Amino acid sequence: MTTKICYSISFLTGIALLFIGLRFLISPINAEFDYGISTNTRADYSFHYIKGVRDLFLGILLVLLVLAKQRKALAIALLVATVVPFGDLMIVMAENGSDWQHGIAHLIAVTICVIIGPILLIRKSKKSRPENQISFNLIQSAIDGGPTVSECDLLPGAKTPWHYHTLFSEKFEVLEGELEVGKAGNRYRLKAGDQIMILDHETHFFHNRSKDVCWVHFQIPAIERTRYNA
Repeated sequence: MTTKICYSISFLTGIALLFIGLRFLISPINAEFDYGISTNTRADYSFHYIKGVRDLFLGILLVLLVLAKQRKALAIALLVATVVPFGDLMIVMAENGSDWQHGIAHLIAVTICVIIGPILLIRKSKKSRPENQISFNLIQSAIDGGPTVSECDLLPGAKTPWHYHTLFSEKFEVLEGELEVGKAGNRYRLKAGDQIMILDHETHFFHNRSKDVCWVHFQIPAIERTRYNA
């Protein structure tokens, strides 16, 4: 939730910068007044346009980083960009003394950079662990004269494609968590204690759609040889 809030604030900040940049290009006099200074440029708005292009660049950068969910890059960009609103704040305050009416906007921008940047930088990415990692634990092998029994931890997002086995059937039992199992074109939502039998040549898949690890028990009858066809 915290990361989403930071993304939202960063996105809105980027949109605001796009608006400010366009305003400096379209209406430089009004934009300069809102910025907090007043200069006689004799109708030469070159520096206004430079300011507009700068804000457009920063706005596009923030928006793209948010849309691409580049958390670390966004955090670094915000921290580095702190010098921009801080410099603007110093310019405005040097021009108008204690006039915080115009300086407050620059102070808010500084605050966003120095707070949102570090928060995003220290937040852990949801994809820090492989999405499709499956950890197997073989309990009993058919070599020992019984069924093949194994258990596995399915991390959030772990899944297989639709497939079938030609020479063996298998039974799924969910020990902990939730698991979606597809069988012969149907989908089932299994919870702890639920079981399902997959026959040979029966197309199936499994997918842990939850946000928690799913602990699953697998069993293959001993009388059948194992072979996998995807």
